[in-house]
Amino acid sequence: MSDSFSLSSTLLGHSLDVRSLSAVDDVIISASRDSTGRKWTRASDCSDWSSTVVFQSPTSSFVNAVSANDLWTAFGGKDCIIYLSETHGSGDGDTKTEGFELPGHSSNVCSLAFLSDLRRLISGSWDSTARVWDLESFTTIYTLKGHKSSVWDAKIIDEDTFITASADRTIRLWQNQTEVRQFIGHNDVVRKILLYPDDPSRFASCSNDGTIKVWDIDSANCIQTLSGHESFVYDIALAPTGDIISTGEDRSIRVWRDGVCIQAIRLPCVSVWCVIVLSNGDIAVGGSDNTIRVFTLDSQRVASKDALETFLESVKSSAISEQGLDDLKHTDLPGPEVLEKPGKQEGQIILVKIPATGTIESHQWSSGSWMKIGDVVGAAGNSEGNKKELNGQLYDYVFDVDIEDGAPPLKLPFNTTDNVYTVATKFLADNELPSSYTEEVVRFIMKNTEGVTIGTDRALDDNDKEGEQNNCVAESVPNSVSERSLSVIPVKDYIFFKDYNGDQIIKGMRKFNSQQDTEHQLDDIQLEEICGLLGGDLSSKAAIDLIDHRLPPLFKTWTEEAQLVLYDILRICIPRVSMGDILNSATAGEFIYSVVTRETTNVSVLMMITKVLSNIVGNLILFVQIFVDENGYANTLANTIGGLMINGNKSKTHKHYNALMTNVASFLYNVSVFQYTSKNAPSSSQPLVDIMNLYGDEIARSNSEAAYRLTVALGNVLVQGTAMTVGPPWLIFIGDTYKEHRFVVVAKDMMQLIKR
Repeated sequence: MSDSFSLSSTLLGHSLDVRSLSAVDDVIISASRDSTGRKWTRASDCSDWSSTVVFQSPTSSFVNAVSANDLWTAFGGKDCIIYLSETHGSGDGDTKTEGFELPGHSSNVCSLAFLSDLRRLISGSWDSTARVWDLESFTTIYTLKGHKSSVWDAKIIDEDTFITASADRTIRLWQNQTEVRQFIGHNDVVRKILLYPDDPSRFASCSNDGTIKVWDIDSANCIQTLSGHESFVYDIALAPTGDIISTGEDRSIRVWRDGVCIQAIRLPCVSVWCVIVLSNGDIAVGGSDNTIRVFTLDSQRVASKDALETFLESVKSSAISEQGLDDLKHTDLPGPEVLEKPGKQEGQIILVKIPATGTIESHQWSSGSWMKIGDVVGAAGNSEGNKKELNGQLYDYVFDVDIEDGAPPLKLPFNTTDNVYTVATKFLADNELPSSYTEEVVRFIMKNTEGVTIGTDRALDDNDKEGEQNNCVAESVPNSVSERSLSVIPVKDYIFFKDYNGDQIIKGMRKFNSQQDTEHQLDDIQLEEICGLLGGDLSSKAAIDLIDHRLPPLFKTWTEEAQLVLYDILRICIPRVSMGDILNSATAGEFIYSVVTRETTNVSVLMMITKVLSNIVGNLILFVQIFVDENGYANTLANTIGGLMINGNKSKTHKHYNALMTNVASFLYNVSVFQYTSKNAPSSSQPLVDIMNLYGDEIARSNSEAAYRLTVALGNVLVQGTAMTVGPPWLIFIGDTYKEHRFVVVAKDMMQLIKR
């Protein structure tokens, strides 16, 4: 038996991220974003694994959690339902969902765990609750409420004692459904909890703050902190030896003994989402490369020499961004001779400059030797022999760009002689992303090629621009009306509501805070912290801090009138938060969705909500997180607009009603800009057309500004190729009613688009 884990098997079958694993004896059950659950069984000679699909999401939703025991297997995910089936009653290849459904959560189910006696199941959800289920009556017996954000994990200590971990940075202990203790110490989202079966006096937790903490359950004191991961720590498990196994966003599995990392294993994927320990002591991990890997201490189960070499080569060929290595020294880098010296600790990383090529390699000290774990992307001087291949062509760099949680990274190729704006424009067009992100892509390339002279070829000249414009017209308007014959349509700029007076908002915060009940007021320190964030130039970090941590508790306790200032703060935060900060947030999307879909007939609040909605559309990641599901944005958009119109129409005599309708039209217009700049198929615009036809008359009759924005929104959709031979009644009303010059001009465009 070895002291270090080695690769045993690589399990392929899922087509998207493997987000959760469970085991019954040595059988592995996995949950994936590809909407399936799989059961993996090892052959008797330990050489190969076979798999069958044992769960298929009825709603084709992400499956994010699985837990299994001798009797039951439970799956949960984006559709909020827990699906329960007999563990040994599936696996014959039948993918039908049979068994019991446990409804109750109102948002994504992200964790599941059984009690050992089989009678209890606990679930954690993005709805900020955990639920304890009785498996004899299949009903909820306890709902654990109190967390201010998503409950990322929940465990059962005994039949009436539970523990939960949350994105609100706290861990909470519960007796029945009463909170009895909090454990505070993590500085970011708490992802997982690990119970010690042989020592109920302690437990461990891991967090996005990069640490693992061991806690005394009675005193709530942190008794040990394990530091070493370079990014988020997603999961932890306990080996039979008592060692802690952890996985995270730094591509690594780490083995901890007595508070020290004794082994670090790098994988060829960015996110290592989950880890379990099998009954034979092997460990299995699931990652963002759709793969499950099994590692073992037993020499009899180690993979073949060829499989080991393939695995090591895949790790060595991984590209590592300089952005992930900010804590390492980048100047006066040593040469290969440094690899002859032993490392200082397990998992230590050093950068080595290769004189012959000028490239920079990353090496990790692992199991007593240095192992190359990748080339540093962004290091100057890539030679011809070190170029990267993509689609049969060689490039100086091929970056991985993460656009959406759970989706595979997009490949962004770049040569140092390329014009950076040309590359950014092509990347966005090829991947059907809004052109408004051109500057962000340019900054990304510049950051990751720091120190390299780029763009020495040529700039994008007028002929290039002309060609790109013509290609865009040919693709988006088949049969067509050339955009050059139109005077107004298309209009491609988003309408943002992002200007603000910091002093005025701070004054509003102080005023409304003083009007709340004493127990709901911010104390002086909390109030000054928020005012400090709003007082200067609102940075992305400050904006995400407000969205993730400062605003959610206030939305739960402040009066509806006072929430006006909270919506105002949310309005100004959304256009200022970066793509990276949104992707790194575990709660921003769900929180924003919860407050913009609230039931209210207060026209002033509805006005603020519509401004927030308009700003959301201009933030691609937020818009996708909040509005887009497997069927596009149709359902969420229809429900959102429907709620606004129904509630708004109850107050048609309100002095702000016309302004509300203008804001609704602005929101629809922004969606049309998203549709146009994304270059989606014309058919994907139909839900937007349906909504405009359903509510267009009320919007058009309210005021001329709302009518104009609605008209332009329809024009943006039609110029893409959506067929319409007769204008809707509301458009005819606008033509008959509003005689301003701008309506005359846009009417000519609309006549061309409708009659073509």
